[in-house]
Amino acid sequence: MDFVRNTESLEVYSQYYIEAENWKSDIEFYIIEHKFMSTLINKYFTFLISKEYLDETQDIVLRLSKLENIGKDLIKDVEDFMHGVKTNLTKDDQMFYKRLNSEKEKLGRRVEAFSHIFKHIKTDVFKITEKILGNEKVKKLISAVH
Repeated sequence: MDFVRNTESLEVYSQYYIEAENWKSDIEFYIIEHKFMSTLINKYFTFLISKEYLDETQDIVLRLSKLENIGKDLIKDVEDFMHGVKTNLTKDDQMFYKRLNSEKEKLGRRVEAFSHIFKHIKTDVFKITEKILGNEKVKKLISAVH
């Protein structure tokens, strides 16, 4: 009977670990995209932007900055969760399982919220990019280079 319970525990914890690995991978990808968007705005938009889009761009920069800190904290929490699962794979303790399950649910909600916020910011970056690149002043600058 203990073997069966340990096998079930191992299977559940392994699934938790795999899910956490997926979360970590997603967050790492978001971090790469974040760096790209920050570079795009900070290095290229500064000299292309007109006063018309300044407030909107500053809002996006602020939101990106806040999201960066949230992402760093979240990835650390996911890594801590993964470590906890890994070090207790064979533990067959109902209280531990309940605590781990609760942590997984909370972490999953945080990852989902992070992803949702990130997608909104990314959409806003794309929209402002389109506006800025569609601006006549920018079109003239680009055509002068070619």
